[in-house]
Amino acid sequence: MNPKQSPTDVIDQRLLGTLTTKINKTLENHADKDRYYSRIPLQIRSLHAIEGPYALWLELVPTNVKQRQNDLTVFTNEVAWAERHFNELGILETISLRENKALLEASTDDSWDFRRPAIRLVNKEVLAQQGIPSAIW
Repeated sequence: MNPKQSPTDVIDQRLLGTLTTKINKTLENHADKDRYYSRIPLQIRSLHAIEGPYALWLELVPTNVKQRQNDLTVFTNEVAWAERHFNELGILETISLRENKALLEASTDDSWDFRRPAIRLVNKEVLAQQGIPSAIW
């Protein structure tokens, strides 16, 4: 998986907090039988407090518009690919994989108002250039 260079859906900080809380609550009782990565709570942190060049960011994938349903298929295929190449992933990629897989298993399109969150690896500099002060860790 290559880190996304820029977020495709601009999310303000309040919505980021709301979505992060909802993701954590959705996964709170979901047992990820393999490694329990889905039990790692996501946190919002200042970009300056995140060590390393990458952070996690949310992309909202529309699921109710016919031409955009392909995006959900692509996203689901990315999760499947990452599962097969697990040993090649870094820690942030591993966390995003496990969280995304658990979200697909533990929730429905309807529970996200047909805009499923996809946790993506993003270059912190790209976020900073867009004036985004915080990201997920």
